[in-house]
Amino acid sequence: MKTIIGTHSGTFHADDVFAVATLSLLHPDYEIRRSRDEKVLNACDYQIDVGGVYDHEKKIYDHHFRNGPAYEDGLKQSSIGLVWKHYGAEVCGDQAVAERICKTLIRGLDANDNGVTLTQPLEDAPDAKEMSLSAVIGMMNPPDLEGVDEIFEGEVKRARQILLAAIGKAK
Repeated sequence: MKTIIGTHSGTFHADDVFAVATLSLLHPDYEIRRSRDEKVLNACDYQIDVGGVYDHEKKIYDHHFRNGPAYEDGLKQSSIGLVWKHYGAEVCGDQAVAERICKTLIRGLDANDNGVTLTQPLEDAPDAKEMSLSAVIGMMNPPDLEGVDEIFEGEVKRARQILLAAIGKAK
């Protein structure tokens, strides 16, 4: 039986792409449902970046509400941070590996999704800056949203590859 992972339709971001990718590594036989219809989303096994609450018991991993979840140092978590908190060690097969990936990848995705810039422009070359992974994924959204669901699924597959590479390197 397929695991159904629900997330919002329309424009996607790195946090929802990586959260779905993480769950897809746990549940290789999965289906993605992208919708804003509560009935569709409530019928899913997991809800990512939707629902208006963070409730691990109900498998709802949203951060879009006032005073949303944060790490101990105050950095706000996004949907990937919440999913990783609960499933990262299982995906990696090792808690220490999951913690390394959280520090090197997940927290950066969380920061970006919550409007925190992690890079500083160069004083002598202010127009030179590195494009973040979040920006690359965001760039994949088509301007008219035509075919966006298929593109989202392709980005999830790419995020799976990135996660697997990160896990291999961290081990």
